[in-house]
Amino acid sequence: MKQAALELGFNLVGIVRAEPSPFLDAYERWVAAGMHGSMGYMARPDRVARRRDLNVILPGVRSLILVGLDYRAHMPDALLADPARGRIASYAWGLD
Repeated sequence: MKQAALELGFNLVGIVRAEPSPFLDAYERWVAAGMHGSMGYMARPDRVARRRDLNVILPGVRSLILVGLDYRAHMPDALLADPARGRIASYAWGLD
């Protein structure tokens, strides 16, 4: 599975058990303290329930496959050395 994800172009791949985060208690205290501010969706009971038990949204789930794409791209040295060019944010150098 990991090899297939890498072949698809993802450079970050992980497989984990579908279990609550060890930080769930801290998250619930954070929400209870109102630290989510205007992001009310983070405190909605259905969202909190999902964090406690993924079976709420994925019945029978046992594992999760996580993929990511590191958007850091190397800026070509020729462009870095050209004083006529401005700086471009690193995330803008990759392919969309």
